[in-house]
Formats: sequence, structure tokens, C-alpha cells
Amino acid sequence: MENIPDGLGETFVAVDLSGSMDSSLSKNSTLARKEIGSLFGAILAERGARVGGLGDDFQTVPMHVDAPVLQRQDALLGIDEEVGHSTNGWRVLRYLREEAIAVDRIVVFTDMQIWDSRVRFSDDANTIREEFVEYREAVAPEASLYMIDLASYGDLVTPDGYEDVYNISGWSENVLEFIEHAEEPGQVIDEIDGFDPF
Repeated sequence: MENIPDGLGETFVAVDLSGSMDSSLSKNSTLARKEIGSLFGAILAERGARVGGLGDDFQTVPMHVDAPVLQRQDALLGIDEEVGHSTNGWRVLRYLREEAIAVDRIVVFTDMQIWDSRVRFSDDANTIREEFVEYREAVAPEASLYMIDLASYGDLVTPDGYEDVYNISGWSENVLEFIEHAEEPGQVIDEIDGFDPF
């Protein structure tokens, strides 16, 4: 908690609570993917981030920063049955657009198995890409989107190289530091240039 960057307050965190997120991170782990996502959401709430969970539907979870971090994690995991077990990730962005909630960044913890369960394989399906474009046009033109892939199946729901969209495969506490540096690339270059190995 002490190592959380200070500049992540204007962040919205969405955690995929779909059925596939019940899988463990690896054959050597007992942690489910949704536990990791919800823990990071609870940690970022410490710096003022808003947090919600997605499945068939999407729901925000109020988090009081005085509550212990594991209690905040449990609150997010507690809406699992309420949101359902599909992966309608586009609902997060539509919610932010319809409520006119401007944030600097949206962080989605998922296994990238995201599609519109209402109209599968149809031209009428909603997508994260389209909803992100509409959100930026209507509410927050400078917003960034971070897709944290906790499964590394190799799927992408946003195009590679798409402006202000970062697809991150895997996780560690360094993900938060990456987010801070991704938005200030000059800062990283200055740190590298200033490095003195002697």
C-alpha cells in the first residue's frame, strides 16, 4: 500500500467477475484471477479510484478508504452473483459515458474473454473498442485504457497500437508503476539518462 503511486486517484477500476475468472492464475497457484483483480481494485481505492465489477451487468462498489483493504476486496467479490458470469466489458465504458464520469484512466482486470453475451457473433454486438471511442468523444478526450490480461491467452479486445490503450499481459505490483510511467514517458527517459552505474 505504501508503494502505490500518488497520481492514480482519477482512475476507474473494473474487475471481470465472469466464470472464467474463477480459474487459478497457474497450476502452481490457489489464487483465482478475480481475487487478484479485486485486490488491485481495493488497493487503488486507497488513492481515490472508483471501483466496480462486471459480468452480464456492471455494478459499482462503494469503498471507504478507512476499511481494511481485504474488506474492500471482499465487497467487490461479494457482487459476483449480482452481476452474473458473462463478460460484457463494454458496459463499464457505457456506464461511465452515460453518467458523464470523467477519469484519466480506466483499468480493467480481465482474462480477455470479453464479448457481448446478448448478441454473440453478430454485427450488432457492442465492443470495448467502440464504447471507449464514444466515451472519449463524449466525456474524457484524454482518457487512457489499460487492459490487464491475467490469463495471457493471447487475445486482444482492443487493437494493438491503438492510441492511449495499453494491453498488459500478466501482473505484479509493478503494473501500478508501469501505469504511472506510461502516461509520462519523458519521466522514464530522464530516469534512465540520469542513471549512474558507478
